[in-house]
Amino acid sequence: MKYPASQSSVLRPLALCLVAALANPVVADPSNWPNYLGPDKNSISPDPTPLAESWPAEGPPELWSLELHPGHGGAAIVDGMIYLMDRVPGEKDVLKVIDFKTGKVLKEAGIESAGRVNFPGSRSVPTVTADRVYASGPMGVVAAWKRDDLSLLWSVDLAKEFGAKPLHFGYPIHPQVHGDLVIISANSNEASVIALKSDTGELAWKTGGLYGSLSSPIVQKFQGRDQVFYISQEKPETPGKGGAYSIAGLDPKSGDVLWRYEKFEANIPIPPPVVVDEQTLFVTGGYEVGSQLLKFGGGNTPEAQVTSKWGSHIVPPIVHDGHIYFLTHENATLKKKNLWPQVGLYCITEKGEPRWNSGAEPMFGRGSMILADRKLIIRDSYHGKLYLVQPDPKGYRQLAAANPFNHKRRDLKRWAPLAISKGLLVIRDERELKCLDLRKQ
Repeated sequence: MKYPASQSSVLRPLALCLVAALANPVVADPSNWPNYLGPDKNSISPDPTPLAESWPAEGPPELWSLELHPGHGGAAIVDGMIYLMDRVPGEKDVLKVIDFKTGKVLKEAGIESAGRVNFPGSRSVPTVTADRVYASGPMGVVAAWKRDDLSLLWSVDLAKEFGAKPLHFGYPIHPQVHGDLVIISANSNEASVIALKSDTGELAWKTGGLYGSLSSPIVQKFQGRDQVFYISQEKPETPGKGGAYSIAGLDPKSGDVLWRYEKFEANIPIPPPVVVDEQTLFVTGGYEVGSQLLKFGGGNTPEAQVTSKWGSHIVPPIVHDGHIYFLTHENATLKKKNLWPQVGLYCITEKGEPRWNSGAEPMFGRGSMILADRKLIIRDSYHGKLYLVQPDPKGYRQLAAANPFNHKRRDLKRWAPLAISKGLLVIRDERELKCLDLRKQ
């Protein structure tokens, strides 16, 4: 663990006095997008700003664009500022603060983190609280900065501190703030999931035996209490490769395992579990693992119901008006065009009953998806196109489509998470960040 030289002697005693008082709640304005998957961590914006139901032939208005280093990290948006992790290839992670209106970089702070991974660049979405920013890079360095001036509070190298094994695709960690704790995966069998004290970065608890994962832990309310959901992987000697070992629910205050389900055999799981209701989770993944509803019925041992032979490779599903929407173009189907009519955007009921799938076109690939103003915003990773879709249990209803980056080449690596605030969409490809105006005029 590292502290700035000028602060290390002050932070420890200060933390002892203030740790109970400074809960650092995530910023609660419904128009903000303060962390991975939005304010409620369900890919849905509660912001009531109405969106246009059609776009001009040239697409929605582009307000600005900004060049980035190669990467896949998504944006957080809070109080007119964008927070984004960038990465100088092979050298360091860089937290950027960008003016939401102009796209101008106002501040940035770098942290040394040498090394390279497959699909180079940033991975994660920062978490922004009232006075801090927490973020991580693909080499497993997690850090906290003061929000006002980006002065570094602390940093933790997961490999050095917890023996984390190198992940084939890097560390896609989206820090989860719960009270005065920052919860992340440390990707070692001895410390699979850990909680760090938000003031100091010191270890609060660790839970072992769950191995590593490319699926970042996420905190959600389920069965009447907050839980940390974690999909872990087998073969602890090579985390990031191999079949899924289990899905677990942990107590965010202590790290105690509340329940564990060991029959979801995903190869490289990425999307976190999604809450359907107080007793039901929806889990999905790529590599032909398919999708399941886990029904707990008031206990800790779920009854599993297979809902689809196909699953979402990267983007988490969205639960809306009694139905579940998820993208099913994944590695197992992308190279087999004869399977494309069976996949696409899927719609099933919350009970697992199939309604429809969109089929071969549009070809969404491993894409990105959020919901705002009761409309799905989907970016396909295949052509780079952006789609506006009206969720409808009766069938696929496309309202508009555009190609904001004018991509000519097919490429499946456009999967960075989307973010939206007040009708303005922040979207990136590997090297460029844009802000698009989706508002109803």
